[in-house]
Amino acid sequence: MHDTFFARVSSTLAVNGREEKVLGISGICSKLLQICSDYSSLPDIREITIEEIDFFYKPLLPSLIESQIEIKKLKKGK
Repeated sequence: MHDTFFARVSSTLAVNGREEKVLGISGICSKLLQICSDYSSLPDIREITIEEIDFFYKPLLPSLIESQIEIKKLKKGK
């Protein structure tokens, strides 16, 4: 039942140094993991909404993209 609902959900993530749309629960989980590692104070993880996840993730997107681009450059330099 939940898989059907989340299959329609689209998330914009930082992937390989650019914004990419990810469908389904995996995009939400990726965002949630990222905000949990970046913020020390979040709403109760058991009750956080998709809107709240987006609220906390959106400001991180530009710096995540920039960091991924820098990592790619460093790897090419090897």
